[in-house]
Parts: sequence; structure tokens; C-alpha cells
Amino acid sequence: MPVSAAALPVSAHDRAVLRRWANASQAPATLVRRAKILLLAGEGVANTQIAERLEVSRPTVIAWRKRYAREGSPDSWPTTASSWISSSWSPVPIHAATGGTGDA
Repeated sequence: MPVSAAALPVSAHDRAVLRRWANASQAPATLVRRAKILLLAGEGVANTQIAERLEVSRPTVIAWRKRYAREGSPDSWPTTASSWISSSWSPVPIHAATGGTGDA
């Protein structure tokens, strides 16, 4: 029998952001679904159960757990529908996006 993944460590601040997105009636459906994935993962719900509850694939759940673990706070994530389409999105530092110096 496969072992369930450990609860995803989600800070109180990130949990608040994710709850706001999960409950937003005007947010893109993809943003709402991804917020719900991370909230459930943070509660220790098994990947398979999350996938079944939210009607997504188990690999999708695993991918979003990994992305959160790698990129951290959702504050820097895009919140428009078009920015969420690509799963290869990576953040650009604010100072680089505004013409400052730094690694982009």
C-alpha cells in the first residue's frame, strides 16, 4: 500500500492568501482549484483524495505541491487566468521587471 505524502507546510500568511483565492467568486477557476489543492495538502489530505475531491489528476496535485515547495509564497504568483495557463511560469524579480538591475 502506498504511503501518503506528509502534510504540506503552509505558513499562516500563505494559508490566508490561499483561502481568499479559494473563496473568490470572480477568480479564474484554475486559481481557485490550485488554491484548494494547496489548502487540502496543507491539512494533510492524501494526494489521491485531493484529486478525487477536486476532480483533477493525482499528478496535478503532486505538481502543485512541488511547485509550492519550490517557489514558496503565492503572493508572487500571477493571479490572472492567462498567467496561469503555462505550468512553466517562473517569477521575475520586481526590480528586474521595473528596469532595475538584478538577475531576471
